[in-house]
Amino acid sequence: MEIQAESKDSNNKAKNNNKKKDSKEDILNLLKKSKYGLNISQIVDQMDLSRKTVKKLIIALEQENLIKIKEIGRAKLCYIDRVSNKENIEIIRSNFIEIINNIIDSFEKVQSKYISDPANFLKEMGNIMGQKIKTPILTELIINESVEKQKFVNQVGKTIIKVFKSVNDLAGDMFLAEIVPFEPDEEPTSIKIRVQNISNEIKHAKSFYHFMVGFWEIKIREHFGENICIDVLDFQKESSICYFKIKFRND
Repeated sequence: MEIQAESKDSNNKAKNNNKKKDSKEDILNLLKKSKYGLNISQIVDQMDLSRKTVKKLIIALEQENLIKIKEIGRAKLCYIDRVSNKENIEIIRSNFIEIINNIIDSFEKVQSKYISDPANFLKEMGNIMGQKIKTPILTELIINESVEKQKFVNQVGKTIIKVFKSVNDLAGDMFLAEIVPFEPDEEPTSIKIRVQNISNEIKHAKSFYHFMVGFWEIKIREHFGENICIDVLDFQKESSICYFKIKFRND
């Protein structure tokens, strides 16, 4: 008898879950047909469900990021955000590129007339912007004197690669980034990163790289300490490839 009761309870739960799923899909279908959305009363009027049940389903749909809820006075307007993730990414990407291009383009128009050392000037601009713009914590790693300097610099390099990956995830594929080994006779406490702008949408790529080196040097120092330096090592205009050097400053 107990086994039969448990089986009956399981069947009832399954039926309730299926019914709930169907009801949520019904609500979604209603909202898809509505140009501006529906309030809870309008949804209740079109469904064979209580107001309490509809409220629960609406909350569940919002938590699953399937609908949006906007309070208008005492009413709650439920609607589907018709901008897709792909469209959102494209908006972020185009805005990012437009801002960067406008900054660098403005610089290019005046640098030859007023600035004798444009590379350092751009890096300093990036430093200042990096101090003012808050970014998520890159890593919990802090300077530990027991860690070999080369291993420490390698960890910094891997973090920067993750940063470029995050940019690609957010704004679409824009950069290819990888760690490139130094020759054995080169600086032992440094690392080289190769970055290629594959979007071809950023104007004046060389100036852009000098600017971003300054920005990321400040952000990296916030989490890795003041002894980390990042500089442009080489730039190849034809392929829009830049080599960055990250080193551990001993002074």
